[in-house]
Amino acid sequence: MFICMFPLCCSSPFPLSVLSRIGMTRVTFAPYTHEQLIAILQERLSRTCINFNRQAIEYASRRIASVSGDIRCVFEACRYAALLAATRTPSDGTVEVQIDSVDAALSEMLATPAVLAVQNCALYEKIFLLALLLVTQPPNRNEATLDTVVTRVYRIFSQVGIAEPTDGAGNWFALCHRLVAHNLVQIVSSSSKCVNRFTMLKLHVMDTDVKIALRDTPVVKKLGFEW
Repeated sequence: MFICMFPLCCSSPFPLSVLSRIGMTRVTFAPYTHEQLIAILQERLSRTCINFNRQAIEYASRRIASVSGDIRCVFEACRYAALLAATRTPSDGTVEVQIDSVDAALSEMLATPAVLAVQNCALYEKIFLLALLLVTQPPNRNEATLDTVVTRVYRIFSQVGIAEPTDGAGNWFALCHRLVAHNLVQIVSSSSKCVNRFTMLKLHVMDTDVKIALRDTPVVKKLGFEW
């Protein structure tokens, strides 16, 4: 006989963060703003003997806030920047972390294989990934049909003044298959391996990887995204 150890009611003995971790619910945590990141960094760095330039702290905070707002990324970037600054400082000198050390640390830290894969995509593939990112933003949803993504692609075309492909809708099926083969896009549920208009898709890489890879592209700059 099964005995329920928890009360059968709407309330739960676990906090939302625990329920999210074990898959019983989904909790979307708001990312930190750059002001919050600066405040946390300053408080943490005040406990160390490392001299961080105020502009370096602000630069690291703004870069991470524009991409993910993840405090762990800021800590890792500052740790690596301090190591780089130490290697550039004479043994009898005082280590001071400047913007150049933070920039070098971020550039190396954010250059993941997924970022490089997106950067190596063709123009239409990058726009497709951008469209998929835009139509699957949380907390609303994390997947969308191919038809929804392509509709957003054509909207981007008109916004930035890019010529539409001449070979029609069939081109998007082939493009989608290429991105799936490169593990950049995932087919969520489909009864067959063939992609159709109503196939549900989601990114197979982190949102932050796509943002980092596309942040300096002319398309993103014209759209006005500050990633």
